[in-house]
Amino acid sequence: MDYKIVVMFSGYGSNFKSIIETINAGSLNCKIVGCITNHKSCKDFLLQNNYNIPLYYLPFFSKDIEKRKVFNYSTRNEYDSLLAKQINEVFQPNLVVLAGWMHVLGKDFLSK
Repeated sequence: MDYKIVVMFSGYGSNFKSIIETINAGSLNCKIVGCITNHKSCKDFLLQNNYNIPLYYLPFFSKDIEKRKVFNYSTRNEYDSLLAKQINEVFQPNLVVLAGWMHVLGKDFLSK
């Protein structure tokens, strides 16, 4: 059975790329069903490399509350809840891989 995984990353995509290469080499028995990033550079990386993997882009704005509203959250707990909802209801993986994810995930995320 292939494990369905979601990869969350914040950096430049090097860890994500390594995961893809390991899967393609047959050394990792899983399928990436989605990826989540909170940085525009990561979003651009995925688009430039033509990876055919569903992407959820949700930036976190620590100080700009108006920008948060554009992405439908106003608090950190709501942000974490949006992440959890995307993972559990849309991607439905067996495993979540934090491959350079640079935010501490709160109790609201971990409890879901």
